[in-house]
Amino acid sequence: MLSGLSMPLPNLGSLLTHWRINAERIWQWWLKILGSSNQNANIDLTVRFVTNKRIKICYSIQAQEVYLRTDKMTKIIEIYERFSALDPTPNRPPREKIYNNAFKSLVGVTLSAQTKDERTAEACRNLFARAETPEEILALDIDELKQLIRPAGMYNNKARNLRLMSEQLLARHGGVVPNDREQLMQLAGVGRKSTDIMMRFVFNEPAIAVDTHVHRIANRLGIANTRAEHKTAEILERDTPDEYRWGAHEWLIDYGKHICKARRPLCDQCMFTDLCDYYKERHDENYEQSTSISTQRA
Repeated sequence: MLSGLSMPLPNLGSLLTHWRINAERIWQWWLKILGSSNQNANIDLTVRFVTNKRIKICYSIQAQEVYLRTDKMTKIIEIYERFSALDPTPNRPPREKIYNNAFKSLVGVTLSAQTKDERTAEACRNLFARAETPEEILALDIDELKQLIRPAGMYNNKARNLRLMSEQLLARHGGVVPNDREQLMQLAGVGRKSTDIMMRFVFNEPAIAVDTHVHRIANRLGIANTRAEHKTAEILERDTPDEYRWGAHEWLIDYGKHICKARRPLCDQCMFTDLCDYYKERHDENYEQSTSISTQRA
């Protein structure tokens, strides 16, 4: 065990090659999390060999600790490399916007919460035929607003949020939707997923929006281990290499919809069974059950 080892950060690359890992990519990821452009900075490292396959590296900077698991990063890189080899097309900025302006896009994203796309589209058509700006929404009677957005479901809460959001935009931002993550999340009815959708599809930033499909596949693969979607989003934001940030959202959501389904995942068609924690657990359980039945019959 090595404890309190002080060394220049570039030596981390040579340290990790001992585990036959793509050290360059992990090194760039390390620097991104560190948030420092000075690669020669001296930082106190504590290195502990957990098993012969895993190394845990932690450092303390500004009273924060970050843990890097090299085996997990290797898995993440391999998953994205396979996605990219299968279909590299999504790994670029989206060509289409949600709507032709940021406010309508924000309204559409807000109405889409827990709603099917076709129902959201119907509610947006109804609403935008009567109001397209914060001022016009506030001019609507609350009962009329509820009826306009009724197809989207939860229309009572969504109507209240739309009015409050419009008031906040006018009071804080002159009626303009802010191009800032923190300011967006302070608006009524706007959470982490809505913010990531806006940043990606409206403000051209490679955010990874996490819905139920992305949350499910990320946890089954072992990229994340969380119960809440916003926690999964934080992990994907932190751990996804820059070169795959544009593609990650579309790759994960499509695979979650069509292969890694909630009730009956198509494991026999999956290209990640050798990496998937869920598949391994399920396979081990089936093997144990079949062995137990065979033993009982014997």
